[in-house]
Amino acid sequence: MKISILTLAIGCILILSAEIYKKVLTKDKLSERITIMPDFIFYDEKGMPVSNSDFQKTNCKVIIIFFDPECEHCQYMVRSLLKSGQKLNNAILLMISLADAQKLKDFKNEFHLDSIKNIKLLRDQKIEFPKIFGTSMVPSFFIYKNGRLIKKIFGETRIENLLNDN
Repeated sequence: MKISILTLAIGCILILSAEIYKKVLTKDKLSERITIMPDFIFYDEKGMPVSNSDFQKTNCKVIIIFFDPECEHCQYMVRSLLKSGQKLNNAILLMISLADAQKLKDFKNEFHLDSIKNIKLLRDQKIEFPKIFGTSMVPSFFIYKNGRLIKKIFGETRIENLLNDN
């Protein structure tokens, strides 16, 4: 009986260890994969596809923001972005959400995002962002320059953290 319990316990430990190891490998591969802007296709308010290739050859910083229109932290970040005005002129902001089209439209109208040319509000209608970038946390920021990841930030942050390259 004791040998059976010991064998069962060792078996469980081995299985759990293998699962943890697999998750660590997956996380490392993901981190490596997003060092260069990964392939993605999200959709603008008209349903037109917007892909990573639209931004790879730009000299501007590309700030990918994963957000939810109903998230208070996300709303705070957008207000802060809007207040920073000129500081973000040399960046392209891709705001990506899983929310439905009506919620995104309401969000755009509430924050007057039409008035800012370098912000693109995009919808992840196939729920691919978490798989591509490895997070479903909102807000999350992935900052690329010349197609290479220079910084990733999870959670609310100061605007200066988005602008600084370190």
